[in-house]
Amino acid sequence: MRTHLIALMALAACEKTPTKAAPAKGADALWALAPAKLQAGVVITPRALDLLEGGALRVQSLVQTAPELGFLKARLDEVTGELGDSFKALADVGLDKTRGFAWFADEADNWILVVPVADRAKLGKLAGEDLGTDPNKLGKLVCKTSDATLVCATTDAALAAVGKGTVPAEISAVGARGDIEGVGRVETIAMGAVIQLERGELVARVTVSGVPGMWASQLAGKAKPRVEGDRSVAFLSMPIALLAQRLPGELPLPGGGTAGELFASVSAPLTLTIDAGSNIPDVRVPVGDPAPAQRLVDNCKELIPADMLAATQTPGTCRFKVPQYALELDAWIDGKEVRIGAKHPAATGKTATLTALGSEIAAKEWTTSLWGRGTMLGASEFPGMDGQQLPDEAAATVRALSLLSELGVAVRADGDKVSGVLGVRTVFANPDDVVRKVLAISPVDIIAGTSDVAKAIAAGAPGSPFAKDFDAGQGGLMVPTAVVGMVAAVAIPAFMMYRQRSLQPEPTTPQGNLMQSVDPGVVETPRWQTK
Repeated sequence: MRTHLIALMALAACEKTPTKAAPAKGADALWALAPAKLQAGVVITPRALDLLEGGALRVQSLVQTAPELGFLKARLDEVTGELGDSFKALADVGLDKTRGFAWFADEADNWILVVPVADRAKLGKLAGEDLGTDPNKLGKLVCKTSDATLVCATTDAALAAVGKGTVPAEISAVGARGDIEGVGRVETIAMGAVIQLERGELVARVTVSGVPGMWASQLAGKAKPRVEGDRSVAFLSMPIALLAQRLPGELPLPGGGTAGELFASVSAPLTLTIDAGSNIPDVRVPVGDPAPAQRLVDNCKELIPADMLAATQTPGTCRFKVPQYALELDAWIDGKEVRIGAKHPAATGKTATLTALGSEIAAKEWTTSLWGRGTMLGASEFPGMDGQQLPDEAAATVRALSLLSELGVAVRADGDKVSGVLGVRTVFANPDDVVRKVLAISPVDIIAGTSDVAKAIAAGAPGSPFAKDFDAGQGGLMVPTAVVGMVAAVAIPAFMMYRQRSLQPEPTTPQGNLMQSVDPGVVETPRWQTK
């Protein structure tokens, strides 16, 4: 979680977002310095360095002022102590952010570095070695200057081969350009990755070609995610096959039938949506034959732990509790769909529009996709949690989640090519005044409930992304951050308990014991099949 927290906070951007016109041009100039026989490479444009510098400054400021981030502060102080001062700019560590950075590896495993050196002494202090003053060397690397940019390599031969590169085909295959770009080639597999940065947000796109059939087959099948008009603030689409692989097909189910029969009845991916202003998921699984699922619903008391079953049950419906989220949900069969959610939902009266990332994912077919936007600061409270008793790392997790505003992930396969997109947006995408007010809210206050405070922040900046995230509600983040936890909270304990019970033998007669001693292959019968 420490690594995830640092990565999330590092998405904070600089005081002023650089122009969008620079990425491709800046990246092209860096790729031109690559060796002809490129094996792998990463280029970071001046625009990216500018944004990352601003992000580092914001992270430093947050870490220095948030008590729960003390473990990060200690490490940061250690690093800045080695530099002799706190970090204020890339120039403080000897780097010139107006020029890009690149790393390349050729087919002979030689390394080539394009280094925007501003001050050798400061950069050497960061690297932990004396880089010297020879313009043709950088420590142990041999170098040359190309258009005022220092290009260095591990060998003279590798250095002589640089400057013959072009934008790799793998980057063109991604279909977008970015502030950070990378490629990698291993035997028949080739990967291209593009990262686009804005203040407080990131979108990464990856395309991998030459994927072995046994891997690509795991991602076979595609579908557009289900989106409910102008209501959805979150959606998920996932093939049931990914769940089916985790359970043995021969596993008997309460009411009759097996897990294999249940999964075989599924005719399309599982989809989930959440409406604006709600935290109730609407889960739907289309089935060709609803009978196996209906038997499971009718006998859910044999599957779900007693303390998770609602006190009142309606025939044909299974109502259960998810205590971690203070929710009660219904499971029922509607025609040829398995439904989980609220059988009689209350309208919130709120609407929402998809963001650019949400629209991009919603418009295409994917093997698996999810997206959500909102803010956990819209919650009135978090039942069952005591903010005063949170350990520092748990409080740091709460802090990290409070910074998250949007997350989307989607993956698809086309033959031997696999493509994916990942997007993250944080509160740092908002105006400075909004960011300052959000960061002033402590994890203790968040657990106690901050809906009134968040409402005031949103009202004070009605045109800000935070205002729209507040209107979306906390439920929009349940898909990217809590759906997996919810499934685990319900499914894992239920099936673990179920499997234990199904393997426990019923009290037997001496004759029964004799039969099993004679035939060790006799399978112990689940208790619901002995009724």
